[in-house]
Amino acid sequence: MGSGNAPVYWWGPSAQLKAFVDRWYGPWHDPDIRKALAGKRALLAITLGDPNPQTADHVIGMFRDAFHYLGMHLAPAVLATGVSDRGDVGRRPDLLSRARRAGRDIVTAR
Repeated sequence: MGSGNAPVYWWGPSAQLKAFVDRWYGPWHDPDIRKALAGKRALLAITLGDPNPQTADHVIGMFRDAFHYLGMHLAPAVLATGVSDRGDVGRRPDLLSRARRAGRDIVTAR
C-alpha cells in the first residue's frame, strides 16, 4: 500500500500523525474502501530518539490493529532508534540499508 514516517513522542504517535489517522476513521468504514485496502501491504518507518526499540510499541500496535481491521498486512517496522536531529538517519548507513531492503521486500512480497 505504501509507507510513511511515524515519529514517536512520549511512547505514542505525534499529534499530527494521530490527526491524520483520525481523519481516516470515517472512510475506513466505507465498504468500497475496505474492499480496496483488503490484502494490501503496509510498512512503517519509525524514528525515535530513544535507543530502546520498545518505545515504539504503542505506535506499532495502533497501526497493527488498524491495518488488521482493514484486512491489510503490516510488514515488520523499520525502527530508527537513537535519532533526534535532522540528518541523523542519513548518517546511519545501517538504517538506510534496512529501509531500502524493507521497501524492496514489501513490493516483491506475495
